[in-house]
Amino acid sequence: MNLRVKKPVYALMAVFLITSITVSHSQAAMCVGALKEPTEVDRGYEALVNEFAAAWKQQQSNALSLELDPILKDPSEGPEKKKVLQKLGFTFKDGVMAGPELRKLIENYNTYLNELGIPVKERILPAITLVRDTPTGKEFQYVALGVDPWPKEAGYRIYRFGVDAFNIPIKDMMKAHRAGRFPILAYHDVSHFASFAKNTGYMRAVRKTMGALPKVPKGSSFYSRLFMMIEALSLGNPKKIEVMKKTFLTPAIKNGPGWLRLQEFQSHYASLKEEKIVKQTKLMAEKFDSLVIDFGAANFRSYERDNAFSSSAYTYGGKINIAESHVIRFLMAEPGVGFQPMILRSNFAGISGWNLGGLVKAYEKLATDPNALDEQIGTALGNPSWKLEGGPHTTGKEVVLQLMREELSKAEFLLWNSSQIPVSEWVSTVLSAEAMNLNSKPAVILRDVIGANSQLYKKMTNDYNLNADQQ
Repeated sequence: MNLRVKKPVYALMAVFLITSITVSHSQAAMCVGALKEPTEVDRGYEALVNEFAAAWKQQQSNALSLELDPILKDPSEGPEKKKVLQKLGFTFKDGVMAGPELRKLIENYNTYLNELGIPVKERILPAITLVRDTPTGKEFQYVALGVDPWPKEAGYRIYRFGVDAFNIPIKDMMKAHRAGRFPILAYHDVSHFASFAKNTGYMRAVRKTMGALPKVPKGSSFYSRLFMMIEALSLGNPKKIEVMKKTFLTPAIKNGPGWLRLQEFQSHYASLKEEKIVKQTKLMAEKFDSLVIDFGAANFRSYERDNAFSSSAYTYGGKINIAESHVIRFLMAEPGVGFQPMILRSNFAGISGWNLGGLVKAYEKLATDPNALDEQIGTALGNPSWKLEGGPHTTGKEVVLQLMREELSKAEFLLWNSSQIPVSEWVSTVLSAEAMNLNSKPAVILRDVIGANSQLYKKMTNDYNLNADQQ
């Protein structure tokens, strides 16, 4: 493995495939700058890795049988995602997707980053997670294969996703992040590797920010922001500015680029008639996902985004449920307890092609049965008696049209403004150890699209866990 390093390097990364293949200790020793014969302890850990790799071989095979079609159809830079996966050793042949063994995946990843001229100290590298029980609790070690030596002591075992726990406690995970590693735990995590390899500016920014991170204050919302950044971040694609100008209806965009307030989008859509609103919603449902870049692993992985995210929200052919039209399943980090369910959208900010398409489905259904969604609308409005009391919306169709106006305004606001903010600025702003600067552009986008009073926005901006230790 040609890593071109002379001393231990710390880095970040995520999981994926694992299968048995050995790497010579002469190579590993060269990476850490010390040629020596492997000890019995070393050999024991190598055997554990091979066992770990073999256990994942079947999981990889099962997963890859589901991956191919979503990748080929992914409107969010699907061809580019496929190319970087090929660089990592994946093959696409005769309708079958196959993947490399773990050590080969890591070797391919570093070889590709070598070709791009990215120093190892600026990379996010994969790490095997070791754990042992001590009188004071579990003790974790993170080993970047081919870069770091094994612990001198025997007695560690490989931490197994779904066996030991759903995930590593966040306090111990922070040790890996600060050291520049991302633990290898699950097949999902190959999407971290692929995103880092494709979006190297993003990788470098995360590596630099986490490497310099001071202690996180007690009760900080940092952990929620970290999880959003590495799992759920998608931004408008700056290469699609001209497409946005042709697609969006807000007049001020034609004079861009440049920052525009949400109110400018809302004012324009409030003035449009029903026919225009419905037509534009259909167009944006088709175009939205082609206008974004996926950075977070849960979005980057086409299959996961299409299935896990869309299953509980509006979908083109799925159930119509207005109460779910603005939410989607997500996992939010909590200090000390791993990951807990939260509500979020695939692009982190409340808009997606799925939901826009779902609003079109709702509109079409109400055209044939005006009362079909009364119960769902009551749930969405938080008022089961909404029809009897009257108010701003007296029919289900009016409710759906208003949701269309809101979604279209926020979709344009989000894509237009986020496409003009460098991803490095997103990373440094969102991953501040202190409270996020609420006047920053990333914070304003989050506030205006998610909502200042929403549970999610509060999770990302407020002190919410007063019992958390500094980590």
